Amino acid sequence: MDFIYGDRVVLGTCSNLSESGLRGRFSGSVPLGSEGLLTLYHANQKVEVKARIDAADDEETRLRFQFRSDKERSAISDLLKLLASRS
Repeated sequence: MDFIYGDRVVLGTCSNLSESGLRGRFSGSVPLGSEGLLTLYHANQKVEVKARIDAADDEETRLRFQFRSDKERSAISDLLKLLASRS
């Protein structure tokens, strides 16, 4: 995954995904409250959604999705269904 806020891009790994947000780790620190564009990658799929940093510590960062459309909400839901079918 990557998170773009301002003129910065940080790369990360998602450890827990839900309909409302995710938990993960980033390659660099991201200030609490930062808003930006989150891109999730799985196989040949890419899902983009606006997100906000809700909490962060040394171990993980928690982001809350800020859906701008039903299409974004559906894309996250579809990704969750795909991941659930493969586990």
